[in-house]
Amino acid sequence: MRLGGNATSYVGAIYGLDGRRVRSFTAGASGRIVWDGRDEHGDLVRPGMYFLRAESGGRAAVARIAVIR
Repeated sequence: MRLGGNATSYVGAIYGLDGRRVRSFTAGASGRIVWDGRDEHGDLVRPGMYFLRAESGGRAAVARIAVIR
């Protein structure tokens, strides 16, 4: 996934539908994020819907992610 914008860095996390944080991330100016489908402990997450929330410069955006296996 690539985050659009002209920020120098991004921070955020991926959340399950229950609101639980699954995995945190940081991204540089390129805004490129690669999620391998694993949680913070390295375990594969279950198939389903997830949300990515990214922040930079006081602004935030949310995107939906579907995990299918």
